[in-house]
Amino acid sequence: MFTAQKQHDTKELFNVFIDDVVSKFKEHQDKFANFISQKFYCKEGHHPAEKKESQLFLIIPKNYLAEIDTYVKRNQNFNNENQIWCETCVKMTDMQLKVESVEYPLNLTIYVPGNGSIGKLDHQIKLNNDNYRLYAVICHAGSNLFGHYWAHLLKDGKWIGCNDNIVRESPPNLSNCYMLFYSKN
Repeated sequence: MFTAQKQHDTKELFNVFIDDVVSKFKEHQDKFANFISQKFYCKEGHHPAEKKESQLFLIIPKNYLAEIDTYVKRNQNFNNENQIWCETCVKMTDMQLKVESVEYPLNLTIYVPGNGSIGKLDHQIKLNNDNYRLYAVICHAGSNLFGHYWAHLLKDGKWIGCNDNIVRESPPNLSNCYMLFYSKN
């Protein structure tokens, strides 16, 4: 799984950790998993293929953090080099993906790909008419090959910075935020 002297990223660690927890405690899956109902429409006009999947975290580019719900529910087109397998056509084909519904969990985790500051971050967000509050962030400095991680978490209304052996009251440093953790109010 993980080996010494090899760089692993936060997203990978979180995925392995939560996967393990969820596999042992299935009744807690709704606390972390996003359930997304989708329909795939083949350009050949077949009946749409329906799929419901669970995701332990959402991947949201930093320029869409103010519009998370819109980004998750966007339609996507798959064509040319991004074609998808059609069971009816029995071949790779152009398709359109439409998100029918999204059930967000009690604890929402967002992975923000890319490097650099995400700028202003909303500590409160609204998804499907539910309010969520930011309670932790994981940050990274360095490259994909090496670097340093630190975290900030909200405890008793105060932000606590955790950086190696230094734990002190400190507002979150939003430069290089990598993962965001929200809880439903």
